[in-house]
Amino acid sequence: REEYQEAMMKAFLGPQLDPTVWEEFPDCFEADERARAGDAELMHVVSGRTLLGVVTQREAANQLPPHQLPTGDFASANGSGRPAPMVSYELELEYGDCGVVMSSHKMLTTCPRSGFAKDCIVLHKDGELVYRVFGDFDNKHKTQRMYVYDARNRLTHLGQQHFTPMVTHLLWYSALTRRCVWRSRRPWLPAAHYWLFPPRCSSHNIGGWYFEHFDHLVRDLGEDPTPGEDLHAALPVLVASYFTLQREIAEESKDTSLCSSIIT
Repeated sequence: REEYQEAMMKAFLGPQLDPTVWEEFPDCFEADERARAGDAELMHVVSGRTLLGVVTQREAANQLPPHQLPTGDFASANGSGRPAPMVSYELELEYGDCGVVMSSHKMLTTCPRSGFAKDCIVLHKDGELVYRVFGDFDNKHKTQRMYVYDARNRLTHLGQQHFTPMVTHLLWYSALTRRCVWRSRRPWLPAAHYWLFPPRCSSHNIGGWYFEHFDHLVRDLGEDPTPGEDLHAALPVLVASYFTLQREIAEESKDTSLCSSIIT
């Protein structure tokens, strides 16, 4: 009986966290999605019942400040040399004692790999470009690849989105070693009143993403991680946030179409 109660309490509270968790992401954590689209806090980054960080949706702007825009061959999708305008939302990830770890926006720009215009999620920290992720982020039913470039326009990681019944998977691989460094999954969940435990927060009670970092597995095997192989945790979190946004937009569009058909 005591072992059962201990196991249930551990399942409720989540794993015991190291004190350094407020300075860097743990190897496994979750992100709870908002229940209402109007809430500015898109996702809560949590471990069990502990809130670690928040992904916040900011107002979209027509044009980013010049110091935050990519430059060079990939500055424009139309070859004019002018910066491409932002076409979607800005997100900020605040984490622990670190404040804003990384912020991002989505735009249309030229992919170095194909030479064609593609959706691009641009991640920056303190106004400096950190990563660019190219992919088809508006297609939620398609198995696809994503390409991650650093600030020096080097391909560093590959992403893959695929689906199994009622689960969306996002995998991130090192372009150098082809080793998986991050995995995130978004399972379908029933309504919160069917859950074994009550949700941590009533405003974020529809489920969310589960993230796993595999760098510790490399260390456990006695191997040294290859330099440049790892990927900052903010990237999987922010990319997953855009997939959450896209699903919200699709569901809202579906509801609007249904209401229109009923009225007419």
